[in-house]
Amino acid sequence: YLLFTTPTCPNCRIIEKFLDEHHVDYEIKDALENKDLTRKYGILQAPTMVVESAEGPQLYVNTGSIMSFINQSKGTAA
Repeated sequence: YLLFTTPTCPNCRIIEKFLDEHHVDYEIKDALENKDLTRKYGILQAPTMVVESAEGPQLYVNTGSIMSFINQSKGTAA
């Protein structure tokens, strides 16, 4: 997974901790330093997680939607 963050985003730190606690493999991309990737995926806010799938990239925007996706994918309650 790619996690787009910014240096001043407090919710980005929250979701990083959540992902670490749930043993999720992800790669942090600073949205400001990776403008080409940000444009490619249409990232408009941080945090946003990009999940590549057979249907193409799926975007989960904000801590709530990222947490829900992780909980659903791991089969745990939200």
